Amino acid sequence: LMTRTVACTHRPSRDSNRTEVLRDEDCQNPKPSPVQACNRFDCPPMWDTPDWGQCSQSCGGGVQRRQILCKQRLADGSILELPDTFCPSKSPANQQPCAKQECPPHWVTTDWSQCSVSCGNGIQTLQTILIRPTVSMCSKLFLLCTPAGECRDSTRYCEKVRQLELCPLPQFKSRCCHSCRNT
Repeated sequence: LMTRTVACTHRPSRDSNRTEVLRDEDCQNPKPSPVQACNRFDCPPMWDTPDWGQCSQSCGGGVQRRQILCKQRLADGSILELPDTFCPSKSPANQQPCAKQECPPHWVTTDWSQCSVSCGNGIQTLQTILIRPTVSMCSKLFLLCTPAGECRDSTRYCEKVRQLELCPLPQFKSRCCHSCRNT
């Protein structure tokens, strides 16, 4: 499309080179269109690649996604969404890794244990673990018993959980009961 600026103007006298810009309502003739088609052919279908979405994680490895669509701009300026088979070659990537830097160390804690006595002064314990990208330090170890035949790992990160020695924590033990069964 070609565009132009259209304004209502008036020359005070025929001998003058000066023109005055008036309000559109002051012109007698209808205002000409500021837009005109210049290419009357449809553009070829192309991949529409929007900006990447937000990263799924702030550190430790995440994924950014975007929706790739095959589109075609028609001669009238409208855009038509087409099946992927209409676009040339392979679709650009719709996801990419992000936040590849290691996460800073952080503490993970369990719930408080039951009180050691039902009345008077007793003791409650809290188990904590410092998680670092390559090292973990437990403040207390314990075992949870689950029959080996009754569990399946529910996340693909269970091998990493075992390597980082996170299996003693209930939240990891329950999700990775198969990988953590002998720890």
